[in-house]
Amino acid sequence: MVQLFRPHAMTRPSIDPRISSCRQGTQMKRKTTAKTSREAVPSKVMTVREVSAYLHVHPSTIYKLLKQRQIPAFQMGSDWRFHVEAIDRWCLQKQNRRE
Repeated sequence: MVQLFRPHAMTRPSIDPRISSCRQGTQMKRKTTAKTSREAVPSKVMTVREVSAYLHVHPSTIYKLLKQRQIPAFQMGSDWRFHVEAIDRWCLQKQNRRE
């Protein structure tokens, strides 16, 4: 008879309760700090990869537009960043020019 793999039948190794309570305490601290810093101010800035997904183009197309100074962006160090509102306005302007 062949035994089937049953993940629910496996037992978990016993964990020292002192360690698990420390881990839970640490996780709670992370969650509370993340809520205050991330949820208080929504992210309105995107990276090259995020903009390329947002516009449905390849990241190299974004870099090409940056080189030609055709897309609104700013640099943080050596990385490019984009304001969502500026990208939306830029897309609307491009659509209005075509019509």
